[in-house]
Amino acid sequence: MEIKYNWECKNVAVTKYDGKNIHSIHEVNWALVGKSGKSTGFAIGVEKLNTSKIKKFRKFNSITHKQIIEWVINSMGEEKVEEIKADITDQIKNQEQTDTYPLTIGETPPNVTIKKTKKKKLTKKKKA
Repeated sequence: MEIKYNWECKNVAVTKYDGKNIHSIHEVNWALVGKSGKSTGFAIGVEKLNTSKIKKFRKFNSITHKQIIEWVINSMGEEKVEEIKADITDQIKNQEQTDTYPLTIGETPPNVTIKKTKKKKLTKKKKA
């Protein structure tokens, strides 16, 4: 089963002024979504960044989404990231074995085919 992962790390908390820098990012709201075919798994959380050892401060407007993702992954550590991905894999496997799956509001649900069974008409027996 191939799972494609997508990080979403665009919502951050900043310190207005930390004594050295303006708008220093110290917290990132993250989401990791994994997709395999029509199945989806996800995890969300908040990662607090250690800003005390910043060697080269970057202005807020120059920071890219890719950089934020790298910061979150580095802050979590590879072991934690792998635990999260394992949980997402379990969610996807569970969906493939059941009839449940997550949907996002505004997303078009997949087509579902439902087999209809014919109802038998009940007939009254005539008295002889």
